[in-house]
Amino acid sequence: MIIMILISCINNINQLNQWDCGVSRKPFVNRLELGRVIGGTDAFRGEFPWMVSLQLVINTTLVYHLCGGSIVNQQWIVTAAHCVQPYKHDLQNKLFVRFGSLNSSIGFVHRLAKTVIHPMNRYDGDNNDDNYADIALIKLDRPLRYRKIYGYYLVNSVCLPNISDNFYSTTYATLSGWGQYRYRDPIYGAWVYKETKILHKVDGMPIVSEKACRQHYRDSQFNLSRYITNGSVVCSGGNEKGSWSVSSRATPVVH
Repeated sequence: MIIMILISCINNINQLNQWDCGVSRKPFVNRLELGRVIGGTDAFRGEFPWMVSLQLVINTTLVYHLCGGSIVNQQWIVTAAHCVQPYKHDLQNKLFVRFGSLNSSIGFVHRLAKTVIHPMNRYDGDNNDDNYADIALIKLDRPLRYRKIYGYYLVNSVCLPNISDNFYSTTYATLSGWGQYRYRDPIYGAWVYKETKILHKVDGMPIVSEKACRQHYRDSQFNLSRYITNGSVVCSGGNEKGSWSVSSRATPVVH
């Protein structure tokens, strides 16, 4: 699988970037060795301080991780449009964000004040295969606080790209997220799927050329290649390492 990252849609909000955006704790391990592990590895505390878990309230005792998201600044989160579209008329009762922890079941909690969904998004709830411009902003009910411990951030914002950025000059990217991961059973060789509450990451995901990405999606059911034009997206993946390794909606890819 090759992942498309829509950049033209977020170019208009990159002025929201904070001066200290993207600063995170670097793991004290060999990143190349971690990148060889199919299914990803546990992230380190403070390695992805911009990550939030968008959670759905089922009832007073049951909530679960719905989608990932990234902190843009103290008031705004960027996520996928299809994650918030079904609940946009009841945001405060149905959704909240949790952040500041590797574990999606603990951490700081903020409610949602409103969402801004890309006007060209076509999500209809039943057929999500042709979901163009799948991006949305979440405004929090109150500003969050950036938090540091032992000199590194637990909570910080991510840096958004400029439309002039050349991603193809960067060889690899890193995917992070909660959700489902897989590994091969050492005895039977079959794929085993498990849910994880701990933030995972996959290093070493190659940035794919626009030409290769267009060809990949040309073969898809809805010919999504028609959306890949003039630097409108960045594609990453295409190897086993980045393919289905971490399955979670709205997982950010950083470089």
